Amino acid sequence: MEQSEIRMIFANNLRYFRKKHTPPFTQEKLSELVGKNQNYIGLIEKGKSSPPLEMIALIAARLEIAPSLLLEKNASPENIQALNEIFLAVLERWSLKNDNPLDLHEALFRQKAYGPYWHFFAVSLILCGVNKVTDMIPSPCAVLKLMKGSGILDDVIDLAGYCTNDAFYESMYDTEGNVKDLNSHNWPKSGRNLPVIRSAVMKRLHPSSPTDKTYIAGLKEKLKMSKKDFDPRWTA
Repeated sequence: MEQSEIRMIFANNLRYFRKKHTPPFTQEKLSELVGKNQNYIGLIEKGKSSPPLEMIALIAARLEIAPSLLLEKNASPENIQALNEIFLAVLERWSLKNDNPLDLHEALFRQKAYGPYWHFFAVSLILCGVNKVTDMIPSPCAVLKLMKGSGILDDVIDLAGYCTNDAFYESMYDTEGNVKDLNSHNWPKSGRNLPVIRSAVMKRLHPSSPTDKTYIAGLKEKLKMSKKDFDPRWTA
């Protein structure tokens, strides 16, 4: 895909979600919310400017959507709605009004501009891990229907949050509890955390205690999906 095409896909999606937000944002208001001059969003929507990854994450946070929605080409309205509903369930765990319900590490919980997206990424890893799929991502519609139908949406969202927290601890501390040479403020922005999150998910999916084994076994049974429900285009 050409860079100009990616730029226009992003521009069109940004315009769509900006207007769809409740209440809708003007270009100037959204520019203000991301700390830029009033012409910033307008230039992006005209395809004259390309924001860096950090700004894409911030824009998505202000629009209360997953960053991947801003880069999705020809996404179906059903998948967009499903993806956003899953992401909103993740965001609830990071809301100050909910007082850190997953008891995340304080330094991680403060990283609300990035932390929820790694949490969201962990959700997709759980589905892929359970179904032994490594090169594709589950369809948002199929995932949401499965989790809500089985009554396990909250369980999966919570498990993904615990995996993210485990990964943060593993990155922050050595086996003796000593702090490693790592700036906790930068961890959520770093690509180094991706393999650590993958590892944390696999550990949670293969617990050692009998109680946890029983719980995870039941969760795995409810999360089984057909290979046709996996799509290489949905990325976290």
